[in-house]
Amino acid sequence: MTLDVDPYRLMRERLTEGVRVTVAYAGLLKGYSTLADTMRDPSLVALAQDFLSEAIATIEPQRGVNLVGYVVNILQDLQRQDVREDLTLIVQNGSDALTPRLLDTARSALRAGSSADSIATGVIGWMQYVRRQTALELVIIDPHANRLAKIARTCTGAAQEDVAAFLSLVDIFPEDLRQDQRFVGLITFAYAAAELGLAVYHKPQ
Repeated sequence: MTLDVDPYRLMRERLTEGVRVTVAYAGLLKGYSTLADTMRDPSLVALAQDFLSEAIATIEPQRGVNLVGYVVNILQDLQRQDVREDLTLIVQNGSDALTPRLLDTARSALRAGSSADSIATGVIGWMQYVRRQTALELVIIDPHANRLAKIARTCTGAAQEDVAAFLSLVDIFPEDLRQDQRFVGLITFAYAAAELGLAVYHKPQ
């Protein structure tokens, strides 16, 4: 008998891929170009650990599945120095991957009353990346780059207004999350912290 494949999909999307995109956006914002370089930064290793501790709480334990061991393996793989993986390849699906990798995870964490601070860091990392690339007139690696650049040009650094502008992308942010004041508040707080330079990555200039 085989286990339901759904838990494995959730494990891959929320844990493996979720932490990768989170540290990749943070790494890009901090000036790194490869995953190996990113994971030599102690603050981003800590971000990965915090993210996984939050995300694992959204996965229902399955008989025969060692979730803790799975997370340990993810961290070990992230910190491999013999593979020079380009961060832009990790984020290439951009906004199309936000829902399965970050937004669904945030929803589950909030519904369970669990912490989602590091998950929020992944979401606002994407927002800040889009803003930085637009401000510097650099290519936005995202399937919806043109639309995102238009949003970014309206941003001023005011957290509430900027977050509202990104949340207006109804095909990216599900209605229930856009109306969830806990989610909006969490994202807005994380965005404001980034603007003040309090995030794990440097504030975009």
